[in-house]
Amino acid sequence: MAEKIAEDLIARLQGLIEPSVTALAATSAPCRRREYERVMLAHAKLRQRTAIQLLRVLGPEMYLDDPRILLALDRSPYAYDRNGQSVQTVGMMGRLTHVPEYLLDMQELVKQTGNDLRTRVTRRRLGKVKVYGVGGSAAPAGLAKEILTNSGRLSFEFEVVRRDSPRFDAVDKETLLVFSSFSGNTEETLHCLDLAVKSGRAEGGMVAMSTGGCLKEKACQNKVPWIQIPPRVCQPRESAALQVVAILAIISELGLPSGDAAGSPFSLKRRMLEETGEGLRDLTKALHWAVPYRDNPAKQMAVKLLYREAGWAGSGAGRAPMGLPLIPIVLSSASHEAVAYELYTQLCEASKILCHVATCPEALHNLVESMKFGLVSGQGHPWSLYFMESDDDEPRGADRWCHTLQEVFPEVEPCSFKATGRTAFERSMSLYYFNAWLRLYLAFLNGAEPLPVPTMDHMKEYMKGIKRRECG
Repeated sequence: MAEKIAEDLIARLQGLIEPSVTALAATSAPCRRREYERVMLAHAKLRQRTAIQLLRVLGPEMYLDDPRILLALDRSPYAYDRNGQSVQTVGMMGRLTHVPEYLLDMQELVKQTGNDLRTRVTRRRLGKVKVYGVGGSAAPAGLAKEILTNSGRLSFEFEVVRRDSPRFDAVDKETLLVFSSFSGNTEETLHCLDLAVKSGRAEGGMVAMSTGGCLKEKACQNKVPWIQIPPRVCQPRESAALQVVAILAIISELGLPSGDAAGSPFSLKRRMLEETGEGLRDLTKALHWAVPYRDNPAKQMAVKLLYREAGWAGSGAGRAPMGLPLIPIVLSSASHEAVAYELYTQLCEASKILCHVATCPEALHNLVESMKFGLVSGQGHPWSLYFMESDDDEPRGADRWCHTLQEVFPEVEPCSFKATGRTAFERSMSLYYFNAWLRLYLAFLNGAEPLPVPTMDHMKEYMKGIKRRECG
């Protein structure tokens, strides 16, 4: 009986084809955007209900190991050209397996513009870098800054600017401005470039990076070096590895800082990228969607984070009942705050899960009272804990974490993953890559397709029409 119910639900899930919105083209743009959002959300709700029914019938192990279910949820096929060959992907599950090859691809593209960079960027000693971007094009800048810090090579000021209308008072001849937008059409980034040109203060130099779009056009018009991000993915949030390498490669090509007592320049060597790629391929072998639940740490952690049970014993009526989803709390030391924040944004955006991010020790210090009170008062804990570990952490951080678990939350079983690799770059990328698979399985458990963001699309279109207060 249960098998028949499951087969019927799988067939229903496979039949839930993405609704077409082309018929809305005749209506006005605002109405079309609102209708698009309404239709997409209604479809997502129906898909989620079907998926959750399946999860209840099958349990997490059979659910996450059935390719029919995963492929029915991950409906974002994409084909791209790589070295003259067409690469076909079945969705985010497929594109994640290609992340290791992105690293060398991106470095080569930056090297191709290396002479242009060195010619157009001032010969004065650069001592500051400001990266302008939002969302999926700002997170990579944070990761790049973190890698430089952990490698002991951040001997210059590095700021990630996420403002709509930033001021350029602090920009001088030693400041390099980097404008980042995956699509090249991010309105906030385009506005920042316009303001930088208008201010006349970008004497240190400017660099733009995108797949194309208006940012490429504006860069060419203003003789700003432009670096192409290869269109390997559909969404900015999938391009973190590409953009991290691009920013680090720019810094490496320009020799920031210029080798003084403060520290030698960061150098992004090919060998470093090759070793990191090999490490990510090893992780793929353990985390790939075809790897069974019992051997897949990312699948197991996803279940623990969302439903507490690492595995539901038995089958049919003997299976443990599924309660309300938990709220994951993502924790890290300051060494990997940017990696933790990137996961937080993607759990919200891609997995459609409400969560919280905290950096140790300060944020954990502030959280323990409310969390402990919920336990001792009998309210229980509607949250789960995921701690990211790394050799970049201070030993005291690990001691604090262990003591907190033993003395404050002895009844809570946490989740953790330790970064792998010999370099700071390898360790940050291993954490990012593990998290990418984790958030994918969390999306599946939540019955969500991990790509569409109809509400965000609606808000982006709306904000394009809102006039800003101009800043100098």
